[in-house]
Amino acid sequence: MNSFVIGLGLFAIFILINLLRMYRKFKEIGSAGTAKGTKKITQDEFNQSMAGAKEAVDGGDVEKGIKIIDNMLLRISMVSQQDFYGKAMETRGDCYHRLAAKDGNVEDFNRAEAAYRLALRAFGQTNALNQAASMQTNLGNLYIGLSQIMDSEANLEKAIEAFDESLGFFTAGNSPEKHARNQVSIGRARSELAERVDKRENLIHAMRAYGEALKIYKPEKHLMEHAVILSNLGNSFFSFSEVQEQEKFLARAAQAYNQSLKVLTEEKHPELYGKIKSYLDQVNERLTQAEE
Repeated sequence: MNSFVIGLGLFAIFILINLLRMYRKFKEIGSAGTAKGTKKITQDEFNQSMAGAKEAVDGGDVEKGIKIIDNMLLRISMVSQQDFYGKAMETRGDCYHRLAAKDGNVEDFNRAEAAYRLALRAFGQTNALNQAASMQTNLGNLYIGLSQIMDSEANLEKAIEAFDESLGFFTAGNSPEKHARNQVSIGRARSELAERVDKRENLIHAMRAYGEALKIYKPEKHLMEHAVILSNLGNSFFSFSEVQEQEKFLARAAQAYNQSLKVLTEEKHPELYGKIKSYLDQVNERLTQAEE
């Protein structure tokens, strides 16, 4: 009994010591967000650090880029330099997102998410709505990547929610291309989600999103993008033909595939051509069977 009490007391002392260490650590960070006694970063220093981080990342040394950003963050005030803080956190998120996409490390995905959310909060507090909307797009792309590794349904739903938030700012009127890219991302996320749950509803949303994107990515100015979206739309029509009005949506799928193949030719885009041609052959085979 005595040994148990002694052990419990030692454990309590251990917890107290660690709490005191944490308190001292947090106390080193002043209310401004910079380490106590450290001079806040200047505009020139911020620019130089950001350029150094970019150079490191572009050179393939992402870890060095993160280290530069983390050292810079020690000198950025979260209160009076929120713009700097938001941009630095965005870059930190981009670095970890790049690592996560390469290695599939869930911890890197989590670090990227945390950085993007801190950047989102900073941009929101400074009313930098454009940058805040971009963070939502980044989060959406991050969740799509994470959905390939774990919790597919939940992460795809989070991705769609983030893209929808971004569309609240990036409208077809003020930011047409960003609006279109977000619509395409929603279409892809909805299509993937349709394979797991609520097939009909998600495919309807996917087809609608691709249709909105095609209003902006017109062949006169965006020939390649237009063709790729048509192929994605064809996939949605093909899948929807399994839900209702089979012949109608098989015909629509065939039309979309044929239009996309006028641009995505075998000579210029052999891999894409092969995939689309394979789907088109399946569609035509089913159309023939339906007509018999």
